[in-house]
Amino acid sequence: MAKRAFVTGATGFLGINLVEQLCHQGWQVTCLYRDANKADALKKFDVELVKGSIEDQAHLAPVMPKDLDAVFHVAAEVSFWHGHNQRQTKTNVEGTRNVVEVAIKHGARRFVHTSSIAVYGFQPGIITEESAQLGLNSWINYLKTKALAEEEVRKGIKTGLDVVILNPANIVGPHDPHNWGRSFRLIKENKLPGIPPGKGSFAHGVEVAKAHIVACERGRTGHNYLLGGPTASYMDCLKTVAKLMDVPLKTTLVPGPILKGLALVSDLGSRLTKQAPEITPEMAEALTAVQICSSAKAEKELDYKTFPIEKSFADCYQSLVEDGLLPARTA
Repeated sequence: MAKRAFVTGATGFLGINLVEQLCHQGWQVTCLYRDANKADALKKFDVELVKGSIEDQAHLAPVMPKDLDAVFHVAAEVSFWHGHNQRQTKTNVEGTRNVVEVAIKHGARRFVHTSSIAVYGFQPGIITEESAQLGLNSWINYLKTKALAEEEVRKGIKTGLDVVILNPANIVGPHDPHNWGRSFRLIKENKLPGIPPGKGSFAHGVEVAKAHIVACERGRTGHNYLLGGPTASYMDCLKTVAKLMDVPLKTTLVPGPILKGLALVSDLGSRLTKQAPEITPEMAEALTAVQICSSAKAEKELDYKTFPIEKSFADCYQSLVEDGLLPARTA
């Protein structure tokens, strides 16, 4: 009999990769969606689509099946603007609490929580699972709410839920039109305003998805697993994007103090317009930081694999072309 999974955040970049891998491995998958337009991307898979919201247990409980082999909680609000803080807290913290509580009530046998390297905050040196989780006290709401979400799943462990927590770093790969995928369009249209000076660890989206499934099968209860990869600067990444499309990278590096200054000016304007600016102080802090992690634990226990950034970005590019979002590179 096929294993049964429930996936929140299934319409997102990582969610689609996870659903694809679950289907390849013969799982019976129920995907939660909120926006019908975004759900179209899942219709190519043999899955059950259910409409609902993690922010309200009354909406969530009727659509989550009982006696599941696994709940994969991928959904999150990833905004880096204080104007979305209230909404983000409701999704990341209260939403996670709801998913945990319904999973317990419905007898889910395993709960795989997609957290983030963000819970460790920005700190010098190589981050490991033993590093302090500085995100809990961060002024950036995304970091704080992802750390608080981990606290919610750990409460579930105390009541008998079998939880594994995954902490991906930067993810690049197929099915990504918005995150790193957006950089392809910006560079092609010569609209990239500048290159931030930060750097980090880079994971391949497909391998992160596969690690979720292995974590479900043999990850240790209550353990975190960092999913990183090669270290690269944002300059390295954007040079790779330009090279893949065979176009020049005309934008230059923006020093950190200048980027943060521009962000503060933009933030003042946003307080008048009530609209998110192109660059926020939260974004500037993240884009100028160095955040590098070790994936040794995941490689040993979850068969997690890393690849050069060239492959990750090439697979992202190929997916954008196949989806008709970018033209194919001409000879």
